[in-house]
Amino acid sequence: MILNEFLTLYRNGQRDFSGVNLEGIELTHAVLNDNLNLSGANLSRAIIYKANLTKVNLRGAILRGVEFEEIDLSNCCLQGADLQNSFFLSVSINFSNLRGADLSQIRAAQISLFEADLSDVNLSQSLIEEGDLRRSNLSRVNFINASLSYIDFSEANLSGSSIDYAELGEEVNFSRAIMTNGTPYN
Repeated sequence: MILNEFLTLYRNGQRDFSGVNLEGIELTHAVLNDNLNLSGANLSRAIIYKANLTKVNLRGAILRGVEFEEIDLSNCCLQGADLQNSFFLSVSINFSNLRGADLSQIRAAQISLFEADLSDVNLSQSLIEEGDLRRSNLSRVNFINASLSYIDFSEANLSGSSIDYAELGEEVNFSRAIMTNGTPYN
């Protein structure tokens, strides 16, 4: 499906685009947050810039190599989504469900995942700078070979995660977090 066809169908009231192929689309200044279902959709290598995608269902979507810049993905379902090798700049994914998603090898700066569920997520070999992960569920997350700087893990749950194998750079805050062994951070 081409972008113009997708946008026309959306404007005409269609909301179920599950499994659609939108690989490589360039979506800018869009507001697509009215019960939009993109579960299982292929948006690989898409460029999404200055868009509001709150409450979108992206469960199991293929989002490999996507460039997200100045995007609001708050309250989204990204459970089981494949986001490998994606790039995030000034992105809000607050209160979202990312359980079991693959975020390996992502690059992210100024990303907010406040109160998000990232349990069982793969963040191996990722580079994240300036991240807000306060109050997030990060249980059993794979941080192996991840590089993390200026991250706020305050009150996050990191139980069972492999954060010990991550490179922790400057300004990482674990205040009141539950650490990998299930005990509070001291």
